[in-house]
Amino acid sequence: MNSKDDYYITLISKQLSGRNATEEEKKEILEWIEKDKENEALYFKLKEICDAGLWSTRLNEANSTTEWKLLLERINESSHNTQQAKTPIVKLALTLFKYAAILLVGMLFSFLLFNHQTKYNSEKDPGIIIITGKGERTKTILPDGTKVWINSCSSFCYHKEGKIRSVDLKGEAYFQVKKDSAHPFIVNSSGFTVKALGTAFIVTGYENSDEISTVLVEGSVSVGAGNQKEHTIIKPGQKATLSSDRKNIAVQNVDTELYSAWRFGESRFVNLTFEEIAKRLERSHRVTFIFHNQKIKHLTFSGTFFDYESIDTILKVIKINTHMNYTIQKNLIYIY
Repeated sequence: MNSKDDYYITLISKQLSGRNATEEEKKEILEWIEKDKENEALYFKLKEICDAGLWSTRLNEANSTTEWKLLLERINESSHNTQQAKTPIVKLALTLFKYAAILLVGMLFSFLLFNHQTKYNSEKDPGIIIITGKGERTKTILPDGTKVWINSCSSFCYHKEGKIRSVDLKGEAYFQVKKDSAHPFIVNSSGFTVKALGTAFIVTGYENSDEISTVLVEGSVSVGAGNQKEHTIIKPGQKATLSSDRKNIAVQNVDTELYSAWRFGESRFVNLTFEEIAKRLERSHRVTFIFHNQKIKHLTFSGTFFDYESIDTILKVIKINTHMNYTIQKNLIYIY
């Protein structure tokens, strides 16, 4: 592997390990992937390793200088072996190992740096912090095996101390909680508390939205408001919504797929106001809506769109059904 490849692998390590790669660096990674099919294959193989959480377990074990040195030695050995390999299959396998090892070094560095800065002791979970921007979604596997899908424009902070597994969430996330009756799983979002043992549910609590809610897909959860002692237990297929004064919780039956489809790159709307649709499109398509006609905010629309569809295509469909007009100037959308 040459020095140029080293540079791109460093960028990929930065991106996949969550160390806030810049927009310019992300663009460089994309250009590198599109340049060569082998680059593309290696990138997505490394991404699979990350998405599967295989490196997460490794990080939890890598808490000593000895582990760090062993890993560096393996990288150096793989580099030497790659030069001596005589078959294409062996070369590809060894190259992939080296790429994965370098990626792991970057992640180990992030982990050790974070561990040092936050000064956690060995008895506490080091915590996980994930922030997504416009058009970004991610999946993570927590140390306990819980799977979490995090939607665009969200901040997610997980930690475990004592018997409590706790998440502070601003935005939206889908949880598949690993059952552990001895360690309750609690999600806090803007005064809304969701407690679960082993279940699947969605929590939504964006700062620029009036709605704070949870939708239960399977299992059972209890929901509470602020510091109130009383909690409401909801069943699969139900949605619990916190009132605007943050004091009461309303429960209704819903189609859970409407609330979980975003995990698969879909946006489903059923009689949703254009104002709320605009907020969702801003998050998924990296645009900003400016309303010159305030009445249009209250028009309702039903439909399904996919993330790969352009914002212009989506607005053309909505225009047919709502009779609104719009113009697009770069990432600004003016509604008339």
